[in-house]
Amino acid sequence: MKSLKEQREKLLQAKLEEMADIGVKKRTEENTPDFDDPID
Repeated sequence: MKSLKEQREKLLQAKLEEMADIGVKKRTEENTPDFDDPID
């Protein structure tokens, strides 16, 4: 069994990679967040 530190390190790396993708992934019409219309 891996040590707790190794497990933690692996999870951290996975989460960092996941976070790095935020804002980069292309959005489709279906999962685009709704925004209010701009006010002139």
